[in-house]
Amino acid sequence: MKILCTADLHIGRRPSKLPPTSPGVAYSNTDVWGAIVDYAVREQVDAVALCGDVVDRANRYFEAYGPLERGLRKLGDAGIHTVAVAGNHDFDVLPKLADSIDTGHFHLIGRNGTWETYTLYTADGSSGHFCGWSFPHATVPNSPVVPSDIPAAAGLTIGLLHCDIDQHPSHYAPVKRVELQRLPFAFWVLGHLHKPTCYEVDGRPFALYPGSPQAMDPGESGPHGPWLLDIRNGEPPELTHIPLSRVRYEIVEVDVTGIADLDSLESHIPNAIKEQIDPIAADSDDLLCVSCRLRLSGRTSMHRQLDAMIDRLHDDFRLDLGKASVGIEKVVIQTRPDVDLENLSRGQDPPAVLARLILALNADGTDADGLVQKTTQKLKDIHGAGQYQAIFGDTPPDAESVREIVLRQANAMLDALLDQKKPV
Repeated sequence: MKILCTADLHIGRRPSKLPPTSPGVAYSNTDVWGAIVDYAVREQVDAVALCGDVVDRANRYFEAYGPLERGLRKLGDAGIHTVAVAGNHDFDVLPKLADSIDTGHFHLIGRNGTWETYTLYTADGSSGHFCGWSFPHATVPNSPVVPSDIPAAAGLTIGLLHCDIDQHPSHYAPVKRVELQRLPFAFWVLGHLHKPTCYEVDGRPFALYPGSPQAMDPGESGPHGPWLLDIRNGEPPELTHIPLSRVRYEIVEVDVTGIADLDSLESHIPNAIKEQIDPIAADSDDLLCVSCRLRLSGRTSMHRQLDAMIDRLHDDFRLDLGKASVGIEKVVIQTRPDVDLENLSRGQDPPAVLARLILALNADGTDADGLVQKTTQKLKDIHGAGQYQAIFGDTPPDAESVREIVLRQANAMLDALLDQKKPV
């Protein structure tokens, strides 16, 4: 039996932090749903499994209805059944959509938090069972995996569940891996985690988070798309990742050690991006938007020049590699002055104080953590003031971004102080 597995489509949401000139509407989550349907029809799979959060929110009902209905009808016309469970985002809207879209091939199981089994008969006469549970409310603080509540079925059974594995406490159906392993299911397809994750026992896969099929923010780096599950009784499941996402978030490491002038740096950065993104672009059969987060590292005396380049890189940098359009979402400066910080830190003058701070910021579990926490809280207080919303945007600063800001300013100050000491 071949099953195309996906979850967390979040129809109604669009990827964030794409390069400023990228047409966000062209890379909507609706588009990737259409690509999933086309792939399923082309490959003649037996079923499509949807493991919750198909729709982003209840207020996206009308936005999701048309694309979802078109896709489900196209699957149904090809004789492909779709079996789904609801997640925490669409616990109320997915049942409404299921009741409105009558294709004869769409099956929402596990309504009202009650385990339910659907049996699928394939064209070759074989059969398999889908056993699933749907969120009855937006939050579920307890594990829904209660063996006495789960109906037994003879033969190959695949579990469908939107849940939070090994996260206790959690408001989103916290489940322990061992709870899933104890049940006599051939495989589990899970929703909720946006990063593709496979769990194994003795080298054999037994559960899969397909992840979000369309990458939606820089935290979802790497390839995204549905997974093809080929499963037969008594044989190890075979999993194949199908990277259909038209958005790709990548972290590009750029070592600037030894680069002494701005012209050399301006040619070095595109070359470093091309080296990493070229293979990704070459593998893409469709238009692809690549949003890069640059991490500049190494030892350099160009901190002030780097600081001045950030806005230009973010706003002006564009690179076309085959069908891939590449832009820069953010530049993170993690370089250090071209001096011996350890030796410099032994003094008592201002450069020594800054050297000790930089060393502490680059280390874990140090006194600098207190400074970062205090600065983060101060910036959150400012962010919460309405008059600053236009400057800071909707997202409050976190400790990681604050550490980057403090480190960048400390390096710039150290460069300025050391410049003052140079002979004229």
